[in-house]
Amino acid sequence: MVKKSNCPLCGHTLPKTSKVMIDEKSGYLVADGIPVFLGGKLITVMAVLQKANLSVLTRDQIMNHLYVTDADQPFDRIIDCFVKRIRSHLKEAGIESVGIQTVYGIGYGYLEREDEKHV
Repeated sequence: MVKKSNCPLCGHTLPKTSKVMIDEKSGYLVADGIPVFLGGKLITVMAVLQKANLSVLTRDQIMNHLYVTDADQPFDRIIDCFVKRIRSHLKEAGIESVGIQTVYGIGYGYLEREDEKHV
């Protein structure tokens, strides 16, 4: 059930279909009415995955959104660290309706659960 609510950060009315709001400028993700500060690269990773919709992105595809040149890029396993930190922030905040799905051998995808009780 999607309920009409206001953004806890700015007070604007969220669209009825909006379950998750990601604001890259402020670094906040709002899900289940709970704001979580991710900031920096973490919020960018979530935004990239959400924009990819149902597609699974490889580490390299995510890296291309985070770093301008190859010289700037650290080892691609940094994405695993970012995903672990994002999951930790969401769990700490008690958010279960959104997450990141690992597709073994391929990469990561954005996951929005219809019902919080289904994991």
